[in-house]
Amino acid sequence: MTRSVCITGDLHCELGEGPIYDERLDRLYFVDISKSTVYAIDAVSDVVSDAVTGAPAPSPVVRIAFVCPDGEPASCAFLTSDPSKLLVGTSRHLRLVDLESQSSSVLATLPDCIGATDAGARFNDGKVTPDGTHLVVGHLSLSWRTGPMGSLCVFDAGTRAFKDITPAPLGIGCPNGIVWRNGECIIVDSRDESVRAYATDEHGVPDTSSSSSSSSSSSSSSHR
Repeated sequence: MTRSVCITGDLHCELGEGPIYDERLDRLYFVDISKSTVYAIDAVSDVVSDAVTGAPAPSPVVRIAFVCPDGEPASCAFLTSDPSKLLVGTSRHLRLVDLESQSSSVLATLPDCIGATDAGARFNDGKVTPDGTHLVVGHLSLSWRTGPMGSLCVFDAGTRAFKDITPAPLGIGCPNGIVWRNGECIIVDSRDESVRAYATDEHGVPDTSSSSSSSSSSSSSSHR
């Protein structure tokens, strides 16, 4: 199999991350947390396929899809069943964003009893469970490297309620890199440079209290 890495957009971010691909629109979204901005690249598969074949690639256009109001950080973004709408995590809010009208409303707010509470605390990496019913999302302190520990939570799209699933007794400092593989939920903690694997329920929500969870040290440097 031929593997290739290509640049899909020319943009200098302050804290760019969280790419998500919407195959319905052939569109790639990502966020610049510090600039409160969700960006989009359309027809991204053309850029990738041309990089593989060596054909002249079109110049990808990075455009602003949405800017969070009141300077709220654009911490993470999630696809919804409606291609014209996104969920965007900010400091403690989940905003439902209408990309066509550029309007948004607060769908849910993380309770004060969950997550970091220092100034600048915010959501971090998050993903939709494989069956689309829940979000697994991290929340961290602005000083996550040495300051207060963060949290891991799950959001139920049906009840619109958050639940704290922070692993005990390990805790979690900087939840990151959430992905599902072979029936497990893999979660990185960039603070202690660990990669953890958890069994899941029928929705894909990790059972962080399960004895089947594991933690292994990473040789790479932490980053965020």
